[in-house]
Amino acid sequence: GGHQTKVPITIADFFLFVRTQNAKYNGNGSAGGRRDCAVASLCFFAVKRVSEVLAVRRDQVTKTERGFLVTITRQKNRPDATTAFIPFAENLEFCPGTLLERWITEFDSRGDTNASDHLFCTTRNKAGCRPTRLSASSFRSSVDKVFGNKLISTHSFRKGGCQWLISLGLSRGQVQHIGGWLVSSSMDNQPTHHHVVQKLASTCSRNVFGL
Repeated sequence: GGHQTKVPITIADFFLFVRTQNAKYNGNGSAGGRRDCAVASLCFFAVKRVSEVLAVRRDQVTKTERGFLVTITRQKNRPDATTAFIPFAENLEFCPGTLLERWITEFDSRGDTNASDHLFCTTRNKAGCRPTRLSASSFRSSVDKVFGNKLISTHSFRKGGCQWLISLGLSRGQVQHIGGWLVSSSMDNQPTHHHVVQKLASTCSRNVFGL
């Protein structure tokens, strides 16, 4: 018994999660699977907690030429909002920005959602009932079904994203900035959001943003 530390997933594990979701229903995937891939993309590539991701509303997501900017308002250790960046990186097996865009397109076309609703919502709703915010336990169930490993949890995506970004050459300070950590060192030494986005985007363009 006792608390067991969750292990980080690798980029290959992330791709396995997406492939598994896509394989359902003759390769077309399910609405819930597409949503869960988008959640996983934010947790891994933006290094966010599941609770922070599930609190995002549709009107807090903006598409840019290089990817999506996502306003994160609910954070564990800081009161201010931060902005997450999900890049378009076509050289990856699965592009993080495309995974998010695929779900946003579906969300916008549903007809029973609006801009102030939680982006990551239930997909199977009783007649006459509007979608509700996806629960962390529902996403955890999807993770458990793929990995079947008690040491891999939803938090493993965030931990894995940290390790992967550092392996690409981002500094620990840049990764802390991306993940929204409050750090004790002088704010003068902290990278600006623009600097981090530029670093992430240039890493994509050098084709090392993958395996």
